[in-house]
Amino acid sequence: MPLANKMLHHRPIQSSDQALIWDLLHIALWDPPPSGLRPKEVLNDERVRIYAADWGKDGDVGVMALLGTHVIGACWMRLLPRQQGLAWIDETTPQLAIALFADYQQQGYGSGLLRSALDSARATGYRQVSLTVHPENPAKRLYEKYGFQEVGQRNGYCLMLCKLGPLPARLAHSVQVFLFKEDHGQRYWLLLQRHARPDLALPDFWQGVSGAMEVGESLCDTALREVWEETGIRLLQLRNTGFHHHYPIKPQWRAAYGAEPSHVTEYIFCAQINTDPILSTEHKNWHWYPFEAALEMLSFENNANGLKAAQACIAHTEKTQ
Repeated sequence: MPLANKMLHHRPIQSSDQALIWDLLHIALWDPPPSGLRPKEVLNDERVRIYAADWGKDGDVGVMALLGTHVIGACWMRLLPRQQGLAWIDETTPQLAIALFADYQQQGYGSGLLRSALDSARATGYRQVSLTVHPENPAKRLYEKYGFQEVGQRNGYCLMLCKLGPLPARLAHSVQVFLFKEDHGQRYWLLLQRHARPDLALPDFWQGVSGAMEVGESLCDTALREVWEETGIRLLQLRNTGFHHHYPIKPQWRAAYGAEPSHVTEYIFCAQINTDPILSTEHKNWHWYPFEAALEMLSFENNANGLKAAQACIAHTEKTQ
């Protein structure tokens, strides 16, 4: 399948995924270099099998990550009986495992996968999740980013716990990033078509990469993260156009923002790329357009003004170089 037609998405783990879970559990048994994977016979050890055997038991929660139809990894958790499992806290706290197949490691896929699994745990009613990780495993930084805190040591591993409170109110600051490419002297702009969201009173419409700021991020951090999550593209740099606009928070969005803000402020960035996107599940289509054609595709005036700001920013940069 061509890269441009692959969509990154997550789905619940099913009992029919049992063989994949075994393969990913084998990968999750991480040892520091230069050690490689343990012999696969380790999966016969009852102390290991408890994390994956007979998937689909009451309380099991798990998420598969896929590119197109190809599974690239999974994050899953389950409740275990008293004192079973290295990350045992109590009989109401599931123990988590996460793994990506080798070709997809160190590329940022684990971040969205872990977040999706924690959201599923929260929706299931779990109040906290535990795990153990080798102190030299770089994944420990990812766990800390998503709220896991070290609470002890178990057999040389760090015992970590994540409290699952309610989702925080969305910040009333967002970004939109207009991506472009140059081809034979012509500039083309990448537009993404969102799926309709009747629950939020939003039709399907075209725009640039967009998303809300998260707690602790700068605007630049948000822009870089959203480009990665929505297109699979890692940007090294982008340009802040200096343009921003405001739009009112609709009644259908109020629950996500809390009581205080009345408007969202959106900041416009732009960046040049040289590859096609890999869409996330937020969008159903993408296309490259020349500037005038792109303007015609933008049904919201704020988005059109944002694209004009991006075009003007590039023109100004070219004049000053």
